[in-house]
Amino acid sequence: MAKGNQLSQELGIECEQALYSEWGNFYAPIRCYPCALFDKNGFIVVNSPDDFEELGIRVGRRTNVPNQISSAPTYQLISAWRVQTAEEIVQEDEQRYLEGSVVSIRVNRYERDRSARSKCIAHYGPVCQACGIKLSNVYGSVAENFIHVHHVKAISSVGREYELDPIDDLKPLCPNCHAISHLRKEPYSIEEIQGLMEKAKERA
Repeated sequence: MAKGNQLSQELGIECEQALYSEWGNFYAPIRCYPCALFDKNGFIVVNSPDDFEELGIRVGRRTNVPNQISSAPTYQLISAWRVQTAEEIVQEDEQRYLEGSVVSIRVNRYERDRSARSKCIAHYGPVCQACGIKLSNVYGSVAENFIHVHHVKAISSVGREYELDPIDDLKPLCPNCHAISHLRKEPYSIEEIQGLMEKAKERA
């Protein structure tokens, strides 16, 4: 399997064509849309020829990206795309351990549908549904489109064949709010997180 196709499947990026180049300079011609273009660190998605000018793409016999795809405003790091909170790791008891001690855990692995993640972000945008932050407004373009996706219903509590609704069952959360949501065994709801923030403001 071509590396571009392999990466698009692994990351759950829905596209009709996927192309890979180590440095993101030249590709075979774009023939189908949407098309995902990968380099060794990240990717962009070209939805139509209308995107060419914005993304700095010239298409002839090859797809020429003179400044590499990493210069495109919609470039996303593969490492950031893969970030997930391990919701399914459950500590077997409440006992505290000193730093460096071995912690006993049990792990249940569940298939995560990355296309559902993409649909969730496409619907809500990369905006935290609890605090309203858009990380690129704080950190700039390096955080463009970066956001965690929270399972409203804990993934460990549903069966393997559970049919996920990307809009109702998933919500974008910033890393801080996502971490707070998992501070108890039954995750805090988005409304509860907002309530915690409001109470904190009142006490300030």
